Order: sequence, then C-alpha cells, then structure tokens
Amino acid sequence: MPALVAFGMKWRIGSDDLVFPYFFSLLLKLIWFLMTSVLVSFSGKHRCYEESVFKFYMYTLMCIQFLSCLVQLVIMFISGAGTIANPRPRRFIKWIIYLHTFIFVIEFLWESVGIVWEKNRDFNLNLSKEMSDNNIEKIIHYYKFAMGSYGWMLYIYTKGFFGFLQLLASSFCSIFCRCCLKKEPAGLLQHTSIEGDNLLKWSTQSVLKWTKISKMNLIHAKFIRQAYCPAYIVAVDHIEKSVVIAIRGTLSVSDALVDLSAQPSLIMKKNNANYYAHQGMKDSTYSLHMKLEGEGMLQKIFNIYPSYRLIITGHSYGAGVAALLSMLLKPVYPNLHCYAFSPPGGLISDAGISFTKSFITSVVLGTDLIPRLSLDSFQFFSKELLHEIKTCKKPKFWIFVTSFVRLFGLKRKESSDTVQPLLGANEKIENERTGSREKLTEKNFKDEFDSSQSEEEICLTDSDGSVVNDTKEPAANSPSVPMPSKNRPRLYLPGRIIHIEREKQSAIKHCCCCCCKSSNTEARARWGQQSEFVHFLWDEDMVSDHLPSSLLEALESLKKESL
Repeated sequence: MPALVAFGMKWRIGSDDLVFPYFFSLLLKLIWFLMTSVLVSFSGKHRCYEESVFKFYMYTLMCIQFLSCLVQLVIMFISGAGTIANPRPRRFIKWIIYLHTFIFVIEFLWESVGIVWEKNRDFNLNLSKEMSDNNIEKIIHYYKFAMGSYGWMLYIYTKGFFGFLQLLASSFCSIFCRCCLKKEPAGLLQHTSIEGDNLLKWSTQSVLKWTKISKMNLIHAKFIRQAYCPAYIVAVDHIEKSVVIAIRGTLSVSDALVDLSAQPSLIMKKNNANYYAHQGMKDSTYSLHMKLEGEGMLQKIFNIYPSYRLIITGHSYGAGVAALLSMLLKPVYPNLHCYAFSPPGGLISDAGISFTKSFITSVVLGTDLIPRLSLDSFQFFSKELLHEIKTCKKPKFWIFVTSFVRLFGLKRKESSDTVQPLLGANEKIENERTGSREKLTEKNFKDEFDSSQSEEEICLTDSDGSVVNDTKEPAANSPSVPMPSKNRPRLYLPGRIIHIEREKQSAIKHCCCCCCKSSNTEARARWGQQSEFVHFLWDEDMVSDHLPSSLLEALESLKKESL
C-alpha cells in the first residue's frame, strides 16, 4: 500500500483509504444539495428587482454542488479500484483530488459572497430627511454606553475576531505600556472602581472602546450582578457634557428570573396618582438607587461638574431599570434624560406614561418581541393560540414544514382559500397601526433631543399635514388591545417611543434564502404609541431585532443615509 503522493507531499494514507471518508462527505453534500433544491423550489415568483441575480446565484451554487458530488463519487470508485499491493488502477487519483480541491475553493468563495450579501440585505435603509444628523449621532452616542455595559462578550460578538485582537492589544498595552495611558487634568475623582472584570480587564477596555472615553472618566463599573442588583457603569462624558449611567440588559439566569417577576407593583405616588411598575425591575431599581444615592457617588460627581446633565440609558432589562431609575431621580435632577433602548413592554402603568413623556425616550426596532412582551400580551396570545389551534385546517406536519421554510427566509406561495395564518389577527393590528401612522418631523425631533428642550408637549404631523397630539392614552376598550385581569393595572412602554420601521413587502423580503438585497427595503423613524405594542407581531426578525448589534446597525444605517 504505497503512500498517496499529492500537492508535492507524501501523505500517511494510501490512495485506497479514501472510500469511506468521501462516502460520508458525499452523503452530507447530497443532503445539502437536496435542501438547496427544496428551498429554491419553494421560493416561487417574486417582484424583487434582484430576482434574476438570486436565481443566477442559487443555480450556480447548485451546479457547483452537483459537480462536487460527481467528483467525490469518481474519487470513491477510483480509490476502491485495484488491490492493496496493486495501486496502478489508482494512478490518476491525485489529479481528481486536485480537481475536487479546485471545486471546493470555488464553492467556498461563492458561498462567502452569499454570506456577505445576507449580512447587508436587511438594512438597506433610506433615511427620511425628517431626522437630524446631530440627533441621530446623539442617540448612537448614548447607545454605545449601553452596549459597553454588557462587557467584553458583546464587543467580540459585534466586532468579531478583529475585536478580540483589539482587546488583546489593549490589555498588553495597559499592562506593559503605562505611557499609553492618557494623563487627565486635575479635578477628576481619584480612581476608577471596577467590580467583576477579568484579569485582563477586557470588560473595562470594551467600555472605553465603545464610548471613546478615557479610563479616568469611567468612575464606576460593575460587570457582575447580584440578586436584584444589575450590572452598570457610571461615567463622565465630556463630549456631551453629561454624567452617564448605563445599565446592562439580560445576560444571566438571575437577570432572566427578574424579567419573569412581571406582576405590577406600586413604585411611587405623584399628584394623587398611583404609578405601578414591573415588580422585578422595580426591586432592581430600588437596589441601584440606594447604591448610587446612599454612597453619594452622583453627588460627588456633580460637585465637580455642576453644569453637566444626568443621562440614564440601558438596553432590554437595563432599559427598564433605567426608565424606573429616572422616575426616582427626576425630582433631584430635573434636567435628566433617559434613553431606553428596546425596553420591556410591561413596565409602567398608564398613569406614568404622561409623566415620563418629557424625559424618557424609548427606541424600538421593527417587530422586536420584548417591547411587546407583558402579562396581558402573553395572556392574549395564549387565548388566541388556542383559538387558532381549534380552527386551523392544516395538519401539524404541514405547519412544521412551512415554518421551516420561513426560517430560511422563504415563503411558499399559496392560494387564498388554503391559507390559514396562525394568529392572523396581527395583520389587522398592523393595518390599524399603519392607518394611524404619524410622521416624525425634523423640528420635533430636534426639539426632543436638544439639551435645552422644554417641558412643553410636542405635537406631530399626520400624513395629511394636520397636527396630531400624541398625548392620548392607550384605549382601554379598544378591541385590538387585550384586557387585563381584574384589579391588575395594565403596563406599557415608558415615555415617548421612537419606532424604527422597515418598510418592506413580504414578497420582496422572502425572495431569497441568503442573498437578496432589495433596493425597495426602506426604514424610517416615527413617533409610536403605547397601544401599538400590546400585541406580538410574528415575524422572522422578532428575535434578531432585539439584539444590541441589530439596533446599532439600524441606527448607524440611518446616520449613513442622512449624509
């Protein structure tokens, strides 16, 4: 059994040892080829401008896969020819291996093109000129503080291997090159307090890289959470002349347990009104409030920077705690503002909505599930699900098959008499929401985020140009709004809501498996109403829209389109 000679090397295997490896490789390749064929067959006809490009890509990929299967089959037959002592029938196998390697490289490059295309397809956004560049930059600026509170794992997840190298280089620099640290002017707090970081201080470095502040301006950072005490950072931002408190979102089992404690609980009373909030987040807020005010941390900072403004921000669970904390600190710091990114839907009662509109801004992306998640919405969903199960005329296996197809971004074309959409009431909700859509004007947007903003109510313009007041409360008796249980107040999103919407047509959205980038996909920001976020909207992006990286990508795309 002579050794196989290929690529100018003598390998420790024989030319007759390739039968079983290529058999299993061929089996996996055939499965992949069949899956690709099925997905292409389910794609149907679409009105996508890039449909011909998509078809060309997929058919080319299938041809490459077919050639790869054919070559692997030939290698199997040649490797099985001859005997152990007679390798002559296998003398041409190395040339077939060269051919298969060439096809593999072509397939790898071709699929890489598809991956890049997939990464760019969702946020081909056209910014409406209703939004100001400076205001978008301010939102992104404070959002990066919220992302920094997640620590090093989110930084590497967002930046990839390049982010890993950045953190590694920063760690070596901070350890061995003390000269790299910037010297700060006198007057700052004496030292930075860090809790829960690793030995290389990667979480601290990720905060500095996200926010572009120096280490001396990072006053306190806690990256490990305790029961009902969230992870957070406190920093001084000289760019916007503000003191920033950024609270981390859900990143542990204990965070998730706090999220599940969703019963309404009284958080404060104001003007003879009871303000109710999410029980778990209220307890976390009290714990954080006691730590900040009890230790006098904020007071010490504002003694040094009396003209600075307090900004509280967070993402997901952190956004909920940030909103409730801003309610408690508002009397002490009247000029504070809270940016709540993707906050949970069941957060504050309707009495607190009008109170928080002047100093809390919630930002929601697309069909994000979490801002629509509350006890009432889940209760409504369970009832609607049981109703749909009873009335559904499709077998279970067909629902699983179509769901699997939709998972890959495709949508099978069906006749109207056979379609039985699960939770089809969402379409009605979407139509009602679209009908009452309000446009966000440039003037209103600037007024909202200007540092000297007034406490006056800001009006929006409707699609016909008429002035619309957005102070109306969610309609309790609206047929599209789930009714709460007796003696339990309904909870909503806090403050004013900026909803970043993707204007998309389903035929365009589902026209490809991984590579269609439609020029018709647009996005815009508008003022939303609390009553729009009381139902789940079932979409393939309902989970991915909640990821911190997805919201950052959308915001940066809005900024880019405004240039």
